[in-house]
Amino acid sequence: MRNILFILLFCLTPLLAHSSFVEFGLSGSYRRSNLDENNFTETNSITASASYYFLAQSALELSFTKGLTTVRTNGSSVTEQTTKTEFQLIGLDFILSYGERESRFRPYLKMGMVYVDSKIIIQNSFSTTPDTIEPEAGIAPSAGIGAKILLSKHFSFRFGMDAWTSPLSQDPVEFNYAGRLGISWIF
Repeated sequence: MRNILFILLFCLTPLLAHSSFVEFGLSGSYRRSNLDENNFTETNSITASASYYFLAQSALELSFTKGLTTVRTNGSSVTEQTTKTEFQLIGLDFILSYGERESRFRPYLKMGMVYVDSKIIIQNSFSTTPDTIEPEAGIAPSAGIGAKILLSKHFSFRFGMDAWTSPLSQDPVEFNYAGRLGISWIF
């Protein structure tokens, strides 16, 4: 068994050494929906990622997302409620790119898993202390699609759509998605 691993490693080393590179990314997402002047939903998040391309078109990406959703409802001057959901996602995805490292346009698909953790804070106008709910954190599947536009040898603009579910331990499982815009540095 050890000999097979040695032979496999020996055969793959030139391929891995030639193709490997690292990419760091930073992206953000923002959305606001207004029902009227007193009622709205607002979500913003920021994501940092590091990708290791072990082949020219295949990578493993580790990402961290932190965000906040605010929902304000105001039925009258007496009943106002603000609900804030703080969330964190830690993801590990396999990325398959279509195009070489030097290609101007590189679409990609990604699939993996994400650890989801959140906290919900509800503040009512008739209460001085907010209620806090902490849903069970857990692992969920994730997927995404996007593209990168190479601006220089080491710098690109990226955009895409990511989707994930609530932790699989929750019932019912809910689907979530986010559009993202960002930049990345290739080394």
